[in-house]
Amino acid sequence: MGGHAVGGDDTYIGGHPAFGAIIATSLAYGDALTMSDNAQGGSDTLTGKDNFPGGPPPQYGFFDDAGNVKGNANSNMLIGDAGTMSGNSQGGSDVLTGGNDTAPPAAGTFDSILIGDAQTLSANAYGGNDKLISGTGNDDMWGDAQVMLGLAKGGNDNFAFNFGNAHDVIEDFGQSVAGSNLGADHIDVTALGIHDFSQLAISAFDPTTHDSTITFSSGNDVVVHSQVALTQHDFLFAV
Repeated sequence: MGGHAVGGDDTYIGGHPAFGAIIATSLAYGDALTMSDNAQGGSDTLTGKDNFPGGPPPQYGFFDDAGNVKGNANSNMLIGDAGTMSGNSQGGSDVLTGGNDTAPPAAGTFDSILIGDAQTLSANAYGGNDKLISGTGNDDMWGDAQVMLGLAKGGNDNFAFNFGNAHDVIEDFGQSVAGSNLGADHIDVTALGIHDFSQLAISAFDPTTHDSTITFSSGNDVVVHSQVALTQHDFLFAV
C-alpha cells in the first residue's frame, strides 16, 4: 500500500481468511505486507486460532532473530496493519486476540505473537490505538512494533487480560515519559474484577531490564517491559 491508499476494516478469525490477508498458516496481516507514503491502515479485528496438542511439526513455529524458538507448533502471528510501515503511513485502531491453549507451553514459548501495527515502524510512520487481548495460551504482545526507527511513534494501546491468561509478555509498554516515541498505554484488568492498584501483585521494577512481573494467580502472569515502574495510572480498573 502506498500513496494515499486506505485499508478497509477487515476480520480474520481462527486460521482461515475472512477479509484480511493470510500470508501463511497462522500468519495474518490486517492490511498489507508493506505500507508507505501516506497509506492508512483500517481498523481490523484479528483473532488467533486455538492451539491443541498435535498439529504440524515444531519447525513450523516462530523464531526470534537469534534463532530461539518463540512459538510452538501451532503458533499465531497476528499483525494489525503491515509487515513494515514507513513514510507518513498511519496504523489503524486494531483489535488482536490471542488463541486459546488447553495446555500452554513453558514461559518464554508462545502460542500467539500479537503486533498492533507492524514488525517495523520507520521514518514518520505512526502506530494506531490498538487493543491486544490475551487468550488462554502464552501471548507475546507488542502494542506498536518489534522495531521502531527514525521518527516513528507508537499509539495509545490497551493490553487486556482475563482469568487463565497463562504466561504472557508485554514487550513495549508505553508511558508518559519525556522524549519517548511510545504512546500512553494501559493494562486492562477490568475482566479480572480488580478495582485498585493495591490488589495487584507486582514484582519490583528492574532498572536494568526494565521488567516487572504481574502475577494474577498461580500459573497466570504477565512480564511487562516498561519505561519506568508501573503505577496506578498505567491500569484500567473495574468500577
